[in-house]
Amino acid sequence: MAMKTYQIRLQSMEDAKVLNAAVCSFPCDADLRQGRYVVDARSILGILSLNFGQPMLLDVYDPEEGLDARLAPFLVK
Repeated sequence: MAMKTYQIRLQSMEDAKVLNAAVCSFPCDADLRQGRYVVDARSILGILSLNFGQPMLLDVYDPEEGLDARLAPFLVK
């Protein structure tokens, strides 16, 4: 199983909603990590429990083509 990690930043609840929709539109599993907390990126409640404005790591297992483009607005440069 291949895994790809993205460093992302969310600024608002709307960002969380868009990120959740992007992840849910692909059949891969994904975890969102911030410090010692790990939540399922397919869970909007899990995402909302994290600290917005701070960097997060998104681990995607068996990522599919097109996911990078959907995540582009959230990637930390």
